[in-house]
Amino acid sequence: MSTVFLTAVCICPIFLKKPSKKEYRNMRPALTTILLLIVTHTFSFADELSVYTTEVDVPKFTKEAILTYKTTFTLNTTLNRWNRVLDSPVLMCRIWNMYDFSPAYMISLLDTAIHVVDPSGIEGNLYLIQPGSTNRMYLGIGRLKNWLPVTILGRVLFSLTYVPSGDHVDMTFTAYGERSSNVPENLMVKAFSPILINLVNKRIQSNLRDLKIILSDMKNNPEKIRSRLDRKLLGDYNRLLGEKTMAPPIQFMGNNTLTEAKRRQMNAFITNDWRRSRYIPLPPAP
Repeated sequence: MSTVFLTAVCICPIFLKKPSKKEYRNMRPALTTILLLIVTHTFSFADELSVYTTEVDVPKFTKEAILTYKTTFTLNTTLNRWNRVLDSPVLMCRIWNMYDFSPAYMISLLDTAIHVVDPSGIEGNLYLIQPGSTNRMYLGIGRLKNWLPVTILGRVLFSLTYVPSGDHVDMTFTAYGERSSNVPENLMVKAFSPILINLVNKRIQSNLRDLKIILSDMKNNPEKIRSRLDRKLLGDYNRLLGEKTMAPPIQFMGNNTLTEAKRRQMNAFITNDWRRSRYIPLPPAP
């Protein structure tokens, strides 16, 4: 009741008569301040993400979404490689940060989720709820804390659908923000929706430009990335590219002369477990 009263006292008198465009422009800072004060006064958000369930009725969620963002784009990669990119979030995060792209995401794997930290003020978990070879849907449960006076927790559905077209993939990305049971919170999101959608669009378009650079280098100059990866991620990178994990060059000690039988024996040994030794003494020359 106090919130309703505060809202009425602060906002209603402003619109007793229709303001001119100039008056509205002058009032916008005050309206924003009042709205933020109402938000701060009203909301008492939970501190833990565990209050949100991973169970979701997708049709209802998308139909009742308080906020929807949709964009289409084309990526210069094959369908198989794109699916392997989506299957390799930790590797892709490492490559992203090798390029010093912004923001400097931090990604780790949990039992059933991908944990994402965006240093600009977003942190949460991504759950793959609809896997597919040409579509995926993720449920995001996270918190937002940047320029707002409070920390907001919530759920977002991320839908990816893609159609292969030769060596390209045509992509549709849609994000749905869940409608809250808190009416003032919904009013706040609606009021700020143009700003929020603009911020989301800027972030998505910026990330896409950087992602296209990485995909281009994977296709045209894979060694540029491979040479900077540590040994632990080399196998993952080769698999992402669709290449077999190759053993490093073997440095032989002794006479380089091998009979064909000995060479096959050595190759079998290397193929079975090349990690056992990189230095293999040669048998005496026949």
